[in-house]
Amino acid sequence: MTRLTDKERAEISKKLIAGFGEDLQKRMAIEEMAELTKELCKSWRDKAKSSPEAIEESLQHIREEAADVLVTVGTLEQMYGKDEIEQIVDAKLRRALKRLKKYQAKKVAK
Repeated sequence: MTRLTDKERAEISKKLIAGFGEDLQKRMAIEEMAELTKELCKSWRDKAKSSPEAIEESLQHIREEAADVLVTVGTLEQMYGKDEIEQIVDAKLRRALKRLKKYQAKKVAK
């Protein structure tokens, strides 16, 4: 299947907002994040079972829910400003990298 371009994704997100409304898009984002949270929590339990089939099934559920979250994030980006959100993401990633370096330095020092 051919992947959508960023432009196509943005256009679809705009159509979802226009068709369903911002309020429903916010509710969908909350619901999808909760479903991803549930699947991530279940993955610990499934991993403890150590059945390869259970683990693969758990991974597929996580992938599907992560995709749903990313779809709703696309609509949130359209509603709240993609460029502004990306700037904040960049700053948070830089800060996380600094924290990682400090963590690794402390770990080596022990």
